[in-house]
Amino acid sequence: MRTELEISTFEDLLYHYPYRYFDRTQITKIGTINDQTDYVQIAGTLVNINEEGEGRKRRLVAMLYDETGQIELLW
Repeated sequence: MRTELEISTFEDLLYHYPYRYFDRTQITKIGTINDQTDYVQIAGTLVNINEEGEGRKRRLVAMLYDETGQIELLW
């Protein structure tokens, strides 16, 4: 069996080293996110959670607030 990461055995898993590292200790404020921001970890209050659409076009929509702003989240 072949996977996207080409890990098919336990030994492959042991010797797989990620090429990217994300510092998950850094919390970004919503107000500081801009077009140049690649990856962020945000924290806030999740409100207004709703399901929208029908059938295959159904999605979950919510708003996340912190002291600097708000952001719409889609799943």
